[in-house]
Amino acid sequence: MNTQKNRGIHWTDGEGNERVISRDAWRADILPRVLAGHWHDADLLFLDVVIGTEDGFREEMLPFAARLLSLEGESERAIACNAFLQANTGKVKDALSALGSYLTAHPPSLRILYTLAQAQEISGDRDALRRTLSQGLLLDPNEPAFLDWWYQFHKETLNETQAEKALFEMAEVRGSWLAEIWLSRALLEDRKIAEVLSIYNRLLNTAGNESLALQEISGHLGETGYFQEALDLMYPLYEPDHHGPLTGLNLLQACVDAGAIELGRKLVERMLQQEWPHLRAVLAKFRDDFYRSPDDLLSARYISN
Repeated sequence: MNTQKNRGIHWTDGEGNERVISRDAWRADILPRVLAGHWHDADLLFLDVVIGTEDGFREEMLPFAARLLSLEGESERAIACNAFLQANTGKVKDALSALGSYLTAHPPSLRILYTLAQAQEISGDRDALRRTLSQGLLLDPNEPAFLDWWYQFHKETLNETQAEKALFEMAEVRGSWLAEIWLSRALLEDRKIAEVLSIYNRLLNTAGNESLALQEISGHLGETGYFQEALDLMYPLYEPDHHGPLTGLNLLQACVDAGAIELGRKLVERMLQQEWPHLRAVLAKFRDDFYRSPDDLLSARYISN
C-alpha cells in the first residue's frame, strides 16, 4: 500500500489490478480484510502493522499489534511495535510500562531502547531521554539514528557548540568511528584535506569492513569536491558484495567527476555482477556513459586525469 496525502491510497488487488481508493474506504473495508487474512501469521501481520503505521493508520493498528503480542509473547519486535503505537495514540504510560517491564526481564537492545526514547520524548521526560540515548550509544556508538538524535538533543536543549562537544564525547567511546567521521566534515569544508585524510586512514584501520564508514567517507569527499582523493582512498577497500551499493555509487560518481574513465568501467562492471535488480538501470546508465566516444566525453565535461 502507498499513501498519497489527499489523493487516496494506491494498491494492487488480488487480480493484479492497480486501484486508488479513499483513505476512509481503505480504513473501513480493505484494511480490516487484509489484516484479518493474516491473523494467524505473525510475520505477515507484523509487516501489515508496520506498513499501516507508516500510512498513518495508528489507531487502527492497535488491535493487530495486540494480536502480534498474543502470537509471539514478549518478542522484541512485538513489544516495540505495540509500544510505539501506544505512545503515539495517547497511551504513553502504557508504552513506558511495557518497555520498562521488558528491559527488567531482558538485556537491552537498540530496537527497544529506540522505542523507549520515542516514548520518553513524547512524555516530555528529557532527563530519561538523554539516559536512554546514552545507553543505546554505549551498545553501539556507530548507530546513526542514535548518534544523530544524540547530536540533535544537545543542539535543541543546549546549543550547537554543546552538540559538537557531545559528538566529541562519543568519539572517545571504545569502538567509535562514526562520530569522528561526522566531526571531520567541518575540516573538509575548511579544505584541510591532509588532516582529514590522516583521520580517515586511522579510522579505516579498524572500520574498513564497515559499509557505513565507507559510504560516509566517500560521500563526504565527493560532496566537498575531493573526487580523486575519494577514489585513491576508497577504491582499494571497496568490495561490492560486502560493502553494498551505496559506496559504489559514490565512487562511480567520483569517477565521472574526476574523469577516471577506465577505473569507472572496471567498477561498474564489478557492480553489475551483483544481484541488485533495483539498480540495473542506474548502473547501465553509468556504463553507457563510461563507454561513450571521446568527443562525447569532452562535450559532457569529463575532466582528464
